[in-house]
Parts: sequence; structure tokens; C-alpha cells
Amino acid sequence: QRPWKRMVPSWTAASCVLGWCLLMVVGVEGQQTIGGCQVFPPDWTYNMAIDTADNDPISSCYINQLIQDATGSNGPYIRLDMGNDLTAGYGIPQSSGPPGPLISLNLTNGYGSESDCFDVNSGNLKRPCCEDACVGQWKAPYNTEIEGQTPEVPNPGEGDRHTCYLDTGNCLLYETFATQRTSNSNGWTVMSSAVWDLRSSNFPQRGVGWTSADAAGLPILPGLMRYEEFSTGTVSHALRFTADNSQKAYVLPANHLGVTENKYNLPYGMRLRLKADFDDSEYTDQGKVLIAALKQYGMFFADQGSSFFISGTSNTNWQDSFFEEINQSAPGRRIHINNFEVIAPSTAITYGYVVGAVTCGDGD
Repeated sequence: QRPWKRMVPSWTAASCVLGWCLLMVVGVEGQQTIGGCQVFPPDWTYNMAIDTADNDPISSCYINQLIQDATGSNGPYIRLDMGNDLTAGYGIPQSSGPPGPLISLNLTNGYGSESDCFDVNSGNLKRPCCEDACVGQWKAPYNTEIEGQTPEVPNPGEGDRHTCYLDTGNCLLYETFATQRTSNSNGWTVMSSAVWDLRSSNFPQRGVGWTSADAAGLPILPGLMRYEEFSTGTVSHALRFTADNSQKAYVLPANHLGVTENKYNLPYGMRLRLKADFDDSEYTDQGKVLIAALKQYGMFFADQGSSFFISGTSNTNWQDSFFEEINQSAPGRRIHINNFEVIAPSTAITYGYVVGAVTCGDGD
């Protein structure tokens, strides 16, 4: 089963009813643009700086749990999930252009009730697509690149297999999970699909409690590291990362429950920030841009997966030295997760999570 899936604050207000809380802050805005489309308005949460935001009251417990849960060879260090070899299938590909001709979209495995599609008769957006499994239509081109695709494996059958296609004519983002092209060349089979209006900062845009192409119910594209943006020397939005376990709770802009009852596992949508005193003096230029972004905008918990993988798009201009200093131990510059702090939610509705309701050392 698939896991249940700023602002610099000058004031904060909160109200909670039956586990739902609304927290509001005001502050400084950023912006990224792709293909002439703003990636959500400047006041959307990803685009708000958090460099002076308050820490969550149990930030240290969250960090300790993240370290304890870290599995695999990566250990408790952040890792870049993209590459400079375009044939290796690293990272999450992103493409853009006009809306593609309608293709068949076969939704399987029960996520049709939390997915979007286009109606097979009218061609209009249909939300939800169906109650369980069904066939709808989709507006991304049939040959849109799939995560994990390589020349040797052009239609992968394993892995997350995300797609991210930006319709630049309408500023709509089409994303899918567990994507595979059908053998008759007229469509895709997917487990979930989501359409996002990049012109609106109203969240949730889709059904309350729904997943998306990401387990957290978040859009993927806004949190990706893209070379085109890094090359300017400035990143003006939060990034996306994965971790091993998720709490059965979420914080807007996330929209889907995690799995565990452990109150020290992060809820989906929680945001980590690199500590302000982290020294970047020995890092490459690309490393310095990453560090600055993690200090100012941080990274959102978006999906269960390999520990602390930060997602990006592959590009031949990413430097080998950048991957070596972040992903490999030899230079001695890997960034341990204990250099981060968890910030208190901002401009967020929360489900199953209340700031300050749990303290470190409360016991399980």
C-alpha cells in the first residue's frame, strides 16, 4: 500500500478545532518562473522565506528521530537526487510546452478517487476521475519523459516513475505517479494523477485529504532543483526531500496523512531549515547556492523514500565537484541532518498535529 500520503514571521495566530489548526504569518516573498508561468503566486508557502521563522517546539526530537530512522548507505546526510548524465535516469524530469493532444489515462490500484483526469467525452477536467480504477484522458504528450527512463529502459516498469509536464499555454501542471506507457502507443497507465493551477495559491486546490503524484499530496515541480535556476546564483523557493517514515498527520500545503503513530516522525509538509551558522566557505559555487537556499527557504517533507534525498532535474552543467562534496564522503563536506532544524508551520492548516501539543521526552 502506498504511504498515506514564507514567510519571515512578524506575527502568528492559531486556532484549533478537532485536530485542524490554522496558523497565519506574514513575511517576505520569492518567485520562480518556468516557461513564462509563475510557479504559484509569490505568497504561496514554498515561495516564502523562513530564515527568521521560529523553530517547532520539538524540532530536536524530530531531528533525532530522522537520524535514528536513516537507512541505507546514504546515512543521515542529505543527498542530491539528479545527475549530469542525461542517459542515466537520475532525478525527476520536467518538461513544458503546449497542452498535448488528449491521450488515454488508465488509473489502477484504487487511487482514482483522489486523482484528476479529463473526461473521455467532454475533455473537461474531471475531479475526482472515478471512484476506484477507470479510464480517463490526459493532456501531457505521450512521449513525456518518465522518471527512471534511460535509452536502455525507455518505458520503466519499476520505481516511482513520476512525470511533470507544464502546460505553458494555460499554466497548468500535470503530474503522475507510477507511470507506464501502454503498448498500443495511445496512453499511459498510472496509479495517481494531479492537475495544478500555478496561478492560484489557494490550498488545498484539490480534495481535502487527497494524495497526488507525491505521497504528501503536494505538487512536485515547485520543489525541484533546476540548473536553469541555480545558474542565476539564487533559488527563491523551498526544495523537496524524502525521508524513511512519516507521521499520520500533515501540514498544509501537504494534504495527505503519513503512516506511523510515532509523534516524533515528521508529518508531511513539515519544513526543515539549514542552521544559519553553517559554514559554506569551502563549498563550490553550486554548493553555496544550495546552502543559501536551504538557509533561506528550507526543504519540505514530500514523500517517503530514501533518507534525505533532495530531488532535482538532471542537466549536463551540474558539476562533478558539486556531487562529490554533497554525496561523497571523501571531501569531508557532506551535510549531516543534525545541521538542520524543523520550523513551526506557517500559513498552514494542519491535521492531526498541533504546535506545542507534544514535548520532547514525553515518552511514547
